[in-house]
Amino acid sequence: MTLGGIGYCTIGVTFGIFCYVMYRHGYNQQFNLNAVLVIALIGFTKLTSAVVGLVRSRHLLSPLITLLKAYSVADGVTALVLTQYALLTYEHSTDVSTTTGLFGMVISVIVVLVGLWITFFAARRDLSTQENEEA
Repeated sequence: MTLGGIGYCTIGVTFGIFCYVMYRHGYNQQFNLNAVLVIALIGFTKLTSAVVGLVRSRHLLSPLITLLKAYSVADGVTALVLTQYALLTYEHSTDVSTTTGLFGMVISVIVVLVGLWITFFAARRDLSTQENEEA
C-alpha cells in the first residue's frame, strides 16, 4: 500500500510537470464542437464511474482494490483538465493555456496530497496491524 501511495504521488508530480509546461510555454490546439462534446462526455464519464467505483469498493475492505479505484479517480480528475482546455479553446477564450495549466497544477497538488495520505495512512495501518499480530 505504501508503494501505491508513492506511485500516486509520482502520477501527481508528473501531471504537474506537464501542466507547468503548458502554463509557461502554452499549447495551441483548437477543437470543433463535436470533439469538445466527445472530450467532455469522456471526461465526465471517467470521473463519475471512478467515484462510483471507489464508493462501492469501500465495502470490500480490500486495500488493493481501493487503491486501484483511487487511481481511476486520479485519471478522471486529470481528464477534467483536458475537458476544460477543450471547452475554453472552443469558446476562443483568452489565456487558455495559462488557465488550464494552473488548474492542472492545482489538481496535481491534490493528487500528490492524496498520495502522501495513502502512503502515511498505509504505513501507520501496516504498523498497527503488525503490532496486533505480535500481541
